[in-house]
Amino acid sequence: MAYSGARWRMRGAVPIWKLEPVNLESEHWATSTHKGTAIVRASDPERARDVATRAFIIAVSISPSRNTLFSPWEQPELVACFHLVGSDFSESGPEEVLDPPQYD
Repeated sequence: MAYSGARWRMRGAVPIWKLEPVNLESEHWATSTHKGTAIVRASDPERARDVATRAFIIAVSISPSRNTLFSPWEQPELVACFHLVGSDFSESGPEEVLDPPQYD
């Protein structure tokens, strides 16, 4: 089913998103405390990525020999984002990480 933000807002629901790492070999994962699947309640896929970034980001030291690192959660080539339909997670509530639970 395609995502339709307007339909969800009319229902008063906030969609649930599954963010699934697809490339854990990237050095960008050094900026994340979590490297597994995440379930996020957010208004759209971009917000889901942003919520995950804010929950999992950690600072890394910079050096002249290292490329600038960015959150992998914002990068579609590193993390896929799927709209979850019919999950057991509530579509009511604020935008937040629902799983893993320690990041809520």
